[in-house]
Amino acid sequence: MQLNNLISEITQRTGITEDQAKSTVAMVMNSLKSNMPDELASQMDRVLTGAGFSYQEVLADKLDEFKDLAEGKLKDLQRGAQGLIDKIL
Repeated sequence: MQLNNLISEITQRTGITEDQAKSTVAMVMNSLKSNMPDELASQMDRVLTGAGFSYQEVLADKLDEFKDLAEGKLKDLQRGAQGLIDKIL
């Protein structure tokens, strides 16, 4: 459900104004997003704005994080190995 549709449905069902519904939705969204991982929070925004959910985007972000972590660990390992080689030679 898109954000505009959600706000419209809230105003129709509850009788509150559109501004009140927008404020309520924003408050609920911020509360939900503050308690979830950033990747899911950004996907929630995408879904509610009509852009849709992208598993590929979430996976690509996680793979990039893993790649960065692995590269850092590999560099640490290379430095450690080089230090051992230097001590031996």
